[in-house]
Amino acid sequence: MNLRAARAAKASNAWDAALHHLAIARELVGDDAHERDYERWLAIARMTAETSYVLGDEERTRTEVAEILAHARTVEDRAAAYRVRLLALLARGEPEKAIVAAKELARIL
Repeated sequence: MNLRAARAAKASNAWDAALHHLAIARELVGDDAHERDYERWLAIARMTAETSYVLGDEERTRTEVAEILAHARTVEDRAAAYRVRLLALLARGEPEKAIVAAKELARIL
């Protein structure tokens, strides 16, 4: 339910509300959700990373991307995390780090 509310808030550009609902969703699924309910966990983590990026929360974006990369099961899931990382690095004016991240992405593809 909170994941649906977060999606609706994100679609309405209500980023703070989306992040609030995502935090509740994360609490409800628990710490080991990446093992028990991978798809839901991934949706929550990915949306949290994207929403944090849009809100300019660099630390949370970095943390979420790292968590996704640590538990990702597919190349596609890793690529989606790298996409957020690249966007965040470019938005922060760090093109050199973005190039390094792009090379890491190219290596896994």
